[in-house]
Amino acid sequence: MIKSETIEKAIQAITKRRADYEYFYNKLDSPDWLKPLWKEGFFCKPEPIIAEGKYISFPLWPESQYLARMAAKDPDTVCEIILKIPNTDNARVHDDLASAALNMPPQVSARLVDKAAEWIESPYHLLLPDHLGKLIEHLAKGNEVDAALALARSLLDVAPPQIPEKEDDKEDLHKYEDAKPLFEEWAYEHILKKNIPALVSAAKIKVFELLCDLLEKSVIGGISKQSREDKEDFSYIWRPAIENHEQNVSHGLKSLLVTALRSAADLLMKDDLVSINDIVAFLEARPYSIFKRLTLYILRQHPAKSAYLVTKYALDCAVFDDYRFFHEYFLLIRVVFESLAPSDQNTILGWINNGPSDVEDHKRSYKEMYGKELSDSEVKDYINHWIIRRLAVIKEVLPAETKAKYDALVSKYGEPKHSEFRNYHESWVGPTSPIGNKELSEMPVDDIINYLSNWKPSTEMFAPTPEGLGRLLTDIVSAEPERFAKAANNFRGLDPTYVRALLGGFSNAARNKKAFDWGHVLELCQGIVSQSIEISGRDVGEIDADPSWEWTRQRIAHLLDDGFHECEGCIPFQYRSLAWSILVKLTNDPTPTPEDEERYGGSNMRPAELSINSTRGEALHAVIQHALWIRRHNDKKSNAKELASRGFDEMPEVEDVLNNHLDISKESSLAVRSVYGQWFPWLVLLDKKWAQESAAKIFPTDDSHIAHRNAAWHTYLAFCAPYTEVYDLLKEQYLFAANNLVNVSETERAVHETNKRLAEHLITYYWRGKLELDDSESSLSVFYEKASDSLRAHVMAYIGRPLEKTKEAIEDEVLDRLRSLWEKRLDIASKSANLSLFKSEIASFGWWYVSGKFDYDWSLDQLSKALKISKYIDPAYKVIKKLADNANINSLQVIDCIDIIIKEQDDQRIYYGWQDDTKMLLSKLMNNSDSAVVTKAKNLANYLIAKGYGEIRELFSNGTK
Repeated sequence: MIKSETIEKAIQAITKRRADYEYFYNKLDSPDWLKPLWKEGFFCKPEPIIAEGKYISFPLWPESQYLARMAAKDPDTVCEIILKIPNTDNARVHDDLASAALNMPPQVSARLVDKAAEWIESPYHLLLPDHLGKLIEHLAKGNEVDAALALARSLLDVAPPQIPEKEDDKEDLHKYEDAKPLFEEWAYEHILKKNIPALVSAAKIKVFELLCDLLEKSVIGGISKQSREDKEDFSYIWRPAIENHEQNVSHGLKSLLVTALRSAADLLMKDDLVSINDIVAFLEARPYSIFKRLTLYILRQHPAKSAYLVTKYALDCAVFDDYRFFHEYFLLIRVVFESLAPSDQNTILGWINNGPSDVEDHKRSYKEMYGKELSDSEVKDYINHWIIRRLAVIKEVLPAETKAKYDALVSKYGEPKHSEFRNYHESWVGPTSPIGNKELSEMPVDDIINYLSNWKPSTEMFAPTPEGLGRLLTDIVSAEPERFAKAANNFRGLDPTYVRALLGGFSNAARNKKAFDWGHVLELCQGIVSQSIEISGRDVGEIDADPSWEWTRQRIAHLLDDGFHECEGCIPFQYRSLAWSILVKLTNDPTPTPEDEERYGGSNMRPAELSINSTRGEALHAVIQHALWIRRHNDKKSNAKELASRGFDEMPEVEDVLNNHLDISKESSLAVRSVYGQWFPWLVLLDKKWAQESAAKIFPTDDSHIAHRNAAWHTYLAFCAPYTEVYDLLKEQYLFAANNLVNVSETERAVHETNKRLAEHLITYYWRGKLELDDSESSLSVFYEKASDSLRAHVMAYIGRPLEKTKEAIEDEVLDRLRSLWEKRLDIASKSANLSLFKSEIASFGWWYVSGKFDYDWSLDQLSKALKISKYIDPAYKVIKKLADNANINSLQVIDCIDIIIKEQDDQRIYYGWQDDTKMLLSKLMNNSDSAVVTKAKNLANYLIAKGYGEIRELFSNGTK
């Protein structure tokens, strides 16, 4: 018995400070306090949920935690208290109370079932479903069957369906959402598998009835009014097989309940807890087809339990003839056929031999779909396919005469696949080849050509196609390019699909540095580009094959591009003229057309992407590679410097093509223009004078050609590093870009990424000394005037992240320039009347601080200044760790920094990402020699404890001063 003065003293203490209140309840380990505290008004005000912006948090309630611990020691009192606790949406409180119920004897916790039903109705759940699932099992095993059933009915209930609002939509099946549980589906499934079996053993047929109710409710929730009237549940679609099967791709609520019912029936039958007649009676009382399918399944699993029911369903002609029951019915017949009376067997075989009853419907549907009548032979084929599929399911038990008929049908039509399913859904990976890799690769090349010439594709769905055969050819040529190169010209007369595939194999081989004879391959390419692109009279229809020679021409451009790269298998220089004669024709290819760019460009495909997916665009890429190929060849000569200084004079054919396609009056394609931007640094390498003179043409700034500028400029920024030599040629272009900076949200990804790349280029040129902050007209100064806070923050992080990863020392000159940049940005932010315009930028200083590349005193001082402006830091978890590692250096500044970081968090849950480092940091500060530091550290620790982070309390009991 606790003295009243002790109670009064404790109450006075815990009502003054939150930390003392939490400490008291967390240490309380005696049930003797239950009634006194309850009498004093405790256990009546659960902690409410906390809404902070878009986040919701569920504070711990020390009182409910205490109840959970005491439930085993004084279950009656705890139960009485819980019954009086007001409703709350705090999920953590529900978890504690459910844990308390689990710790009570079943006879006591049964009294809390109605209360638990109220918790389920809350919109928020954490561990509650799992706890209540265990409570169902706890009650069932404790012989509190009615209470367990009541809790199961509440917990497993189905949420009301979402009925379409528009009247016209109410008969459209696709407008209906499937019924859903009251909490996460995975938790629902876990309860059905882990906890309900115990209830099945205890409640027997009652729980079977409950599961039937839930399944029917879930079925009704996902179908239209008309379907409900017709008692059509479409279960053959969402649950093709009652048993576990790969065809059951749906894992929705309905399917989960079918599995639970099936498992419950199997358990009841196995242990003889309920008769099969009672189970079937419950299923027959339900109107939807899924219940009859369950009946057929149960009879198949337990045929010996009732010969009468087996015969009844086996001889039900309506079931036999209903496509919805095909799978379960014929699997049942497979199991029981031999046990049926001969006359009953003959009845079933007679139904099969009579053929389908829907022949006239099939003929009518065919005419409506295809506009023509079925021939007599086609009708006969339909009937025979119908018969053979049904016989196939029971072929192992067929009488000799019927088996002979079946074998005759198989010899004509072939063995049906997956005959136990009326419809079998297969994933298809295509296109496919009519011949295997090994078989084709072992043929001599001439035999392969002959096979490609003579094989004719089918128009049937999923049949092998020329594209599939061509892909196989590509793989074979890639592996043995030399064998095919010698006979390359012999492929000239083949379908363009196969010629493209052949060239694709050579392209792969070149990329993989496999040498082969380029001469014959280039001769083949020359012949193709010299002929008409279109093929007179060609119509591939539904067949997967190339419609013309256009795709082959694009493949040739890719092949040349690959062949010009520096590698062991590249094009020998002796073929310079031949290769160029092919390439120059492709630079005048009609694709991409203006229509192509309108259709495939814009938001669908950026110019750079379209350039490598069109013949002319890819050809221009190959032109650059052709020039670099020549340059590499010349670099090996004794007069390499002289040849390099001549630039395009050494390759005038390249200059002519580049100039021609740079003329907007002749070349309007944005895809082609993007090629110049992507390769601009290499154009500078090839001929600096030409690049300098052409820069204004490549990146025009007049309004009428802004689309062409963007195509080239955006591609340049995306693909090219900020080369110092290139900057001198593009100084005006960078200034123009900065002046025309348009800040956009991150959802406008293309422009946002371009802005970030511009920022990265400019800041790189700054730390290299090419740009100055003091020049108000420099592109960097203009950029900072126009850039958004998030874009400026990207600059700070772009500098800081590499600094952290760099192992070697940074030059003092670079660090000085970076310090000057930061101090200027900090000064501008500090003087701003609106600090919110700089919060993200200043917060990104955290990356500089954690890099460790700057003088520590300076970086800690700047961190402190940054936090006073931004109130948060990025990345907080790394900054906390760095502060913890250096806690004893300028400790007063450290504690001030960590104080701001913790107290200014918008969502306190963020703390969990760096709780260990925070505890380490506070531990060091609470043991500091400076009493002012210790006081501040303890105050911050108490703040965290008051916020619900009880683990911080350990710091006060582990030797801290």
